[in-house]
Amino acid sequence: MDIRHLIGISTHFIPMTYNETLEEIIDKIVKAGITAFELVTVEYQAQIGWPYNIPNVGLWFRDMNNQEIQKLKDNLSVFDIVTIHGQHLELNIASSNKGIREESYRQYLECLELARKLDVKTVTYHTGHQTRGFIRDIQEIIKYNVYYGKKLANHAREHGIRIGYETGSISMLDKIFSHFKPDELGVNIDLGHTAMQRIDPETVIEKWKDRIVEIHFNGVNHYWGGFMEHQPIWMNNTINYRTVIPRIRDVGFRGPIICELQGNDIDQCIKHVLEAKELITFLWNRDDEIPLDIKPWRILEYIRKLEKK
Repeated sequence: MDIRHLIGISTHFIPMTYNETLEEIIDKIVKAGITAFELVTVEYQAQIGWPYNIPNVGLWFRDMNNQEIQKLKDNLSVFDIVTIHGQHLELNIASSNKGIREESYRQYLECLELARKLDVKTVTYHTGHQTRGFIRDIQEIIKYNVYYGKKLANHAREHGIRIGYETGSISMLDKIFSHFKPDELGVNIDLGHTAMQRIDPETVIEKWKDRIVEIHFNGVNHYWGGFMEHQPIWMNNTINYRTVIPRIRDVGFRGPIICELQGNDIDQCIKHVLEAKELITFLWNRDDEIPLDIKPWRILEYIRKLEKK
């Protein structure tokens, strides 16, 4: 499949600034020429808004009947590729609270069930983590991630769905993955999360090339106050797109590259994704035309100058 068809947008970064519905959002995305889509199965996550957050567009699967699920499936059929990303706020499959662990797994499993009904073949999740106020040995955290990872992997295998954990701690994921074959539990490599650990994304891409089920693409702005992720590409000064994109290509990955780029409304989100799509497509096909010394935030500008010649 042409790389352009694999580059998409996530509802995790689409605020309902003007109270848009999911159906209205999908219509705008399609008209913009974006052909890959990640659905986050939640109604209560947000990135922007002051003094109160503006919720991101989404859904709550327990409220949906079969007719509504079929309608959603029909709406999603306009995309070349669709993924589901599990919700994570206040969920923790490694919580010290057994009730939280059980409810977290229940919601993780419901994501898989929804994927099955929607005929979605890629589902990714956040790993479990420490419980605030009760620090435990990291081996206990790993144990729960392995335990629930195996339960999810068994269920996913029955329905031909590929699942993966998103890159939080790279060192912890290394230990978790030692318990799984690549086709049992994969990885969603978030370039920003990886770079913010001061780990070169190319190293992780190479190491886990047989596990990659999805890429989360974004920009990271490193400034005096620390890291700010999910930034548009012209604010990125941390990820070396010039070498990272060709590395993704060269390891043989041909799956969804989902852009997690903040915007104040759907139009701005789409604009940022289209800029990223332009950059990714050029570097995928013509990376040798970009000098290695071009700064990350100037690459798109350089590409556009080349295109005018």
